[in-house]
Amino acid sequence: MKNKTFCPTHPDYTMDRQIPVPVQGEVQIVMVGPWKVEWVEEIDSTNSQILRYSDVVDNMSVLAARFQSAGRGQRGNRWIVQKGVNLTFSIALRPGKDPVPDIKAAGQFPLSELSSLSVLSTLRDYGIPSSVKWPNDIYIGDRKVCGMLIENKISQDGGLGLCVVGIGLNVNQRSFDPSLMNPVSMASCPEGAGRVFDLEEVLGVLLGHYSRYLGMLASSPQGLHDEYVSKMYRLCEWHEYTDCRSGAPFEGKILGCTPQGLLRVLRRDGEELSFAFKEISYII
Repeated sequence: MKNKTFCPTHPDYTMDRQIPVPVQGEVQIVMVGPWKVEWVEEIDSTNSQILRYSDVVDNMSVLAARFQSAGRGQRGNRWIVQKGVNLTFSIALRPGKDPVPDIKAAGQFPLSELSSLSVLSTLRDYGIPSSVKWPNDIYIGDRKVCGMLIENKISQDGGLGLCVVGIGLNVNQRSFDPSLMNPVSMASCPEGAGRVFDLEEVLGVLLGHYSRYLGMLASSPQGLHDEYVSKMYRLCEWHEYTDCRSGAPFEGKILGCTPQGLLRVLRRDGEELSFAFKEISYII
């Protein structure tokens, strides 16, 4: 990739940097269109690091690590990866600062939509079909290739002051921790067999799509939502689920989701149910 510069590493060094990262080793700054990407060799968690410096992180900054020692996922889970073979990064967005539109705390689900669609489009560019398992896990077939953790800081006016979108995408990993239920990577799926993907290139492709979907969020939020729904995992198919509110299993068909992010599921008896995050479990 072009426009690479290298900066000395020091806990207090902030000149010509958008994210102060007190880490050991070389720091690499890469411009990818409007995005300023800072690569580090190792860090505990890219999301945590951005949140530590939330007052000074600029809009559309990206912190990428070749290894996260304490990566975090949804429900407090750890994101377990091998060193140097996958993409683990976080995007910092400041709603209301161009080109990011204002986003209210009660209407933040479009962040999941545009982030998911950006990953889906990236995989499509590499010839890998995928879908989004609500709300923002990315699946190849019935196996998980990407997870996200979105964390926000609320501003005084009730909007989102800072959005941190953490993304972990399995790229070149071919063996996984046996405790993981259904992992897959770009390189271990049938369409990626025998290929080795360049991590910086994949991130560049993804950020290009992210810019495009940010524009769509500003100009056509309904279009963004409709595209997300069309790419949902198990859409309009009958499958087994567990209602976590009661613990009862049931057979249902996903109809889509509301713009606020509630999952819509039709039961066999004709009743339509709505679920918030953590209220339904997929039986895979």
